[in-house]
Amino acid sequence: MAGTAPTEAAFLLVEYAGSWARDAPSVLTEHVSVPAGVRPQLIRRHRARVNDRTTVFAAWRTERGFAVETTSLGGLSELADLDLEALAAGRSPGLTPYDDLLWLVCTNGRRDVCCAEIGRPVAAAVAGLWPEATWETTHLGGHRFAGTLLALPSGITLGRLDAESAVVGCRAVADGRHPLELSRGRAGMPTPVQAAELHLAAQPGPDLTFLDASDDGALTRVRFDRGSAVVRTQPGTSRRQSCADLTTKPAPVHTVTTLAGLPPGPSWPVIVQSMGLLRFRHRFVPYLRRRYGDTFTVKVIPRGRPLVLFTRPEHTREIFAADPEVFHAGKGNAILGPIMGEHSLLLQDGADHQRARKLLMPAFNGHALHGYQLVVSDLARAEVDRWHDGEEFRSLDRMNAITLEVILRVVFGVTDESRLAALRPRVRTIVNVSPALLAGAVWPWLLRFGPWRAQVTNRIELDRLIYAEIAERRAAADLGERTDVLSRLLAVGAEDGDALSDAELRDQLVTLLLAGHETTATALSWALYELGRSPELRERARAGGDAYLEAVMKESLRLHPVIAMVVRTVMKPASIAGIDLPVGTTVGPSILLNHADGEQFPDPDEFRPERFLGTSPATNTWIPFGGGVRRCIGAGFSLMEGVAVLREVLWSWDVDTVGVDEPKVRNITSVPRRGARIRVTLRAP
Repeated sequence: MAGTAPTEAAFLLVEYAGSWARDAPSVLTEHVSVPAGVRPQLIRRHRARVNDRTTVFAAWRTERGFAVETTSLGGLSELADLDLEALAAGRSPGLTPYDDLLWLVCTNGRRDVCCAEIGRPVAAAVAGLWPEATWETTHLGGHRFAGTLLALPSGITLGRLDAESAVVGCRAVADGRHPLELSRGRAGMPTPVQAAELHLAAQPGPDLTFLDASDDGALTRVRFDRGSAVVRTQPGTSRRQSCADLTTKPAPVHTVTTLAGLPPGPSWPVIVQSMGLLRFRHRFVPYLRRRYGDTFTVKVIPRGRPLVLFTRPEHTREIFAADPEVFHAGKGNAILGPIMGEHSLLLQDGADHQRARKLLMPAFNGHALHGYQLVVSDLARAEVDRWHDGEEFRSLDRMNAITLEVILRVVFGVTDESRLAALRPRVRTIVNVSPALLAGAVWPWLLRFGPWRAQVTNRIELDRLIYAEIAERRAAADLGERTDVLSRLLAVGAEDGDALSDAELRDQLVTLLLAGHETTATALSWALYELGRSPELRERARAGGDAYLEAVMKESLRLHPVIAMVVRTVMKPASIAGIDLPVGTTVGPSILLNHADGEQFPDPDEFRPERFLGTSPATNTWIPFGGGVRRCIGAGFSLMEGVAVLREVLWSWDVDTVGVDEPKVRNITSVPRRGARIRVTLRAP
């Protein structure tokens, strides 16, 4: 992204609870005359609380960064009492010294979509670690792109941020390090000094080498001994400049993640490796294991981040048992953030995740599942009753239809047909997002164009419908008698004042939608495909009762994994299988390879439900729902739903497979390429 690093010597940061105008500083200049050299900036605390006082920060440039002072005013009119001339001159304006960290996140850019899609998730991620020190602002110091972050008192400006990289970058700054790969310079400093501060004075190594530096201040790539970074150069900077020429003061140690010490992997371009993992994983990942062994590294977008995949159950156990404060699962799922929302159980970590999981669990315990089963069976029966004798169809489409109705009626609790008709197309659009549209989470500027913009518009409309349903449900007189998931979630935590907010409910409902709709439908379609290939197997399933049908679902999830991997992002230096992992590395067991391991599952290419009858696979070998403290809370619901649907299908119909199918990648899931086509024949009474 383009942008000019701020050059003001001082900032006046003023809390403002009103609506932010496009030209935010004008709100301040109505109350005070701001001298030249001082940038007035409106701020508000992330998840702002109602407060009668106005917090003000004054920050001015020093040799080591910024000095920061603060005060609390009764209103904007009291700004006139501040000594801003002293601030402009680089002196103390006489406020109270502020010695803590201060994070300013730009959550408003040139277009509203920037605020919605980029800035707020970044602010939420930082506020998760520093809730009292995180403030939102507009057009940060000249940077007009949402997601830019200014760290005070260091003055380091970070850019090209998503929620994950923001946490990594802020941790580095808090630890006194400089996250070079995210750097956009330092606020208030001329660019040659920025380059000097990027110098690794404390690290022996070759000279910094500026490549392709132009005379118009274009972005310049800097290479050094253990990584690379993008910095901005001043017009006239020479193409090559030695470290000695740049040394002015010691600089912090950088935090660029490199592949040194990690398991081997291909040296192909990052985009090629990313496409292999995203689009061709069923061939690409097995090839990597054959080529590099049980553990290997893939470099993925953005910025060539290392992803280390493990295939041994003992390594899977280490990952699942690792400290969740160090191995963050939410960061590994960040690509889903723009769709699921910042409160999603899949995206949260630490105390936030523990709280959300505690509040959600009652809706998925055994007693609750028993109550849902009858409704699921009725919905499945209604679908199969519409089938015709001898009809051929894509079972994936019919299973998607069933699981969609289950989500809308059992999870959302919607029964009114007009509301169902409004929700169905919105839900289908958000579920059917293509891998190309997920690129908007990596390159947020795409969200301003064509299909990416349409996806945002659809999500906004879906949110409107969901929030309307939540509001009406809260006011329902019979809320305590309802048994759907939304009604149960509205009830939990109410007695002790820790109930889920509307925004949290929205995010969790969308998470349940995305995690429980197509995944279960895909497992069901593969199950019907496999049953249809063997009349003997089909009869055993029909005669074996619910226990055998559950084994069929489990074997379907083993042989045809819907999700390819379970990932964690390393937030502190750690090790797995004796491999040292730097901060920012993503690790995880490969579900594809674990489920195809002949040592754990003899004849792994054969469909054998008996593997799950009267016995269970070894721990950490069958992992379609993840494991450890992050195991999917909907696992029981998914299996219950699958058993109920298979029971209704086999009660009325004989199923025969039509043709041969194979998996293909659709967004983050794998589905039957041809839809798992089957022919149904009405059973004799």
